[in-house]
Amino acid sequence: MGVGKREKMTDEAYEFLVLVEAEADARTATALADRIFVERGPDWIDGNFEYLRKWSGFISDMWFSCWKDFKQIEKKYIDKGYKRPRYLGYSRNGAGKTDSATARRAILLAQEIKKTRLVRALILIRDLDSQSERREGLEQARNSVNREILEIIIGTSDPNREAWVLNGFIPLNEREEKLLEKIRSEICLDPCLKAESLRSTEPNDPRNVKKVLSRLTNGEYDREEKCWSETNLDVLVNRGEKTGLRDYLNEVETRLLPILGDGA
Repeated sequence: MGVGKREKMTDEAYEFLVLVEAEADARTATALADRIFVERGPDWIDGNFEYLRKWSGFISDMWFSCWKDFKQIEKKYIDKGYKRPRYLGYSRNGAGKTDSATARRAILLAQEIKKTRLVRALILIRDLDSQSERREGLEQARNSVNREILEIIIGTSDPNREAWVLNGFIPLNEREEKLLEKIRSEICLDPCLKAESLRSTEPNDPRNVKKVLSRLTNGEYDREEKCWSETNLDVLVNRGEKTGLRDYLNEVETRLLPILGDGA
């Protein structure tokens, strides 16, 4: 399954379950959340947050889980006696939106896991891929449960994770400045300020968001990482209004950060 192992955390740390599309999404989303904890949280969190939180997958020795693997994960628990609720594709408001059924199943399974593990929140990260109803579906699922039982954090990147990374791209040298200017000229917009406009699905199209990011970072992960780990948070918030990055950072600050206070 598409999950990976990370450093072992203390058993006393609160667990934040992470459900994403791929490991790159998990790395970006969790690193951004950690920055919120340190930079927007109280001073005592800095230097201590790694002992307070543990990024986890539904399988305990993994640090994230993938949407595509959820049926297999759920089956493991069903085989152990977990009874999955039925009719999850509907709500009081009628038929569920895209992703709402799977998201609600994930929420209910997380609540079950919470009985035996220190799970305090579930982070749902999804690429919109120009399908706004995906966000609506995740919110519909979240609204169907009591947040006092389990906090749900939603992050939807529009059109995908690469847009969030582009929001954080700031040229580090003259070569990168010239390259960014060249791309601006070719596509008639600033890809870092208007990343949500890069919606082409053709891999070699100049307006393909993955293509643009690859050109700017030379396909190097370390250069990508600087975009979310070093760029000022206020810049990310301002640029990320339409890519979903602002909403995600706000949810982390208002819904997830307060939980760490309970772990002091």
